[in-house]
Amino acid sequence: MTVYGTVTAVLNLMLSILLAKIYGITGVIAATVIAFAVANYLPTFLEVRSVLRKCIADK
Repeated sequence: MTVYGTVTAVLNLMLSILLAKIYGITGVIAATVIAFAVANYLPTFLEVRSVLRKCIADK
């Protein structure tokens, strides 16, 4: 969980700086949403894919 939190924070900071220059406060909000989605859904997707592959291999 610490790794995911760190990744989320770093990604959020980088995206916030980039998008704030272009879109202002809306860019900061978008950066937060993007960072949260990437840091939460990507590991879940990879884990589900791994479990499904194991299930298929066991058959």
